Amino acid sequence: GVDANFRFKRALSFNGFLTKSATPGVAGGEWAGKGSAAWNNNRLHAQYSLLSVGDHFRDDIGFIKRKGIRKNFADFGVRSRPDALRKVGIRELHPHTRVNLYTDQSNVKMTNTTHFGYGVSLENGGYVEAAWNGRFERILAPFKIRPDQSFAPGSYGWNEYYLEVETNHSRKVSGSALITVGGFWNGTQKTSKAGLIIRPSYHLTFDMALQRNDIDLPFPMHAFVTNLVTSRIGYAFSTRTFLDTLLQYN
Repeated sequence: GVDANFRFKRALSFNGFLTKSATPGVAGGEWAGKGSAAWNNNRLHAQYSLLSVGDHFRDDIGFIKRKGIRKNFADFGVRSRPDALRKVGIRELHPHTRVNLYTDQSNVKMTNTTHFGYGVSLENGGYVEAAWNGRFERILAPFKIRPDQSFAPGSYGWNEYYLEVETNHSRKVSGSALITVGGFWNGTQKTSKAGLIIRPSYHLTFDMALQRNDIDLPFPMHAFVTNLVTSRIGYAFSTRTFLDTLLQYN
C-alpha cells in the first residue's frame, strides 16, 4: 500500500492511503483506501473525507471497525471572538456541524449521524455546548442491547438533544456534566453524566465519572435503567513514563 500527506500554507492539507490485501481463493473486494481534504485556521475549519473498505479486505496488520463500507465524513465550523463578548466572560463562539455517513459498497445507507452544535468557550477556561444529533441505523440481523432484549432487523431513525458543561480542566479540581434527551432507536432516553477530576500534583490525577441511562422502549420490549461508575487514576513519572489504571462498575 501507499500513503501520502501534503500541507500547504499551514491551513490547507490533503492526505490519503491506498492498500490491498491478498487472500487465496478470493477475487475482488480486497482494496481499502481513503482521501481527505481539510482547511483549518483560527477562523474556519472544513473537512471532507471518503473511506472505502472492500467486503473481503483483510486487516491483519491493523484494525478496521467495519468492512464492506464507504464512509463519507464532512465537517464545517466557524470560530469567532467578538471583543464585546469578552467583557462578559465569553472568549469564543463556535457553531459547527459534522456528518458521518456509512453506506455499503452498493451505496445503500447503513448508518448516519448528523451533528449540529453551538459551543461557547469562556474566559475562565470553561466550556458550554448545546447540540442536536440526528441518528439513523439500518440493521440486517437482530441487535441485542440486553440479554433479554433485541432490536429487530430494519431501519431506525431518531433525534438526540444534549447540553454539555465543563469547567477549566487545567485547575486542580474541575468538573463536567452532560444531559442527553430524545429518541433511542424506537424508544426514548434520558441520559445524564457527571465527572470530577482532581489533580493533587503535576504527577497524580484522579478522574471519576457517573453515568445514568434511563431508557424507555415500546412493547414487547421494556424500559430499563443502567448506571456506570468509572474511576481512573493516573501517575506520570516523567514525560516518557506513566501509569494509568481504570476501574468500571455497571
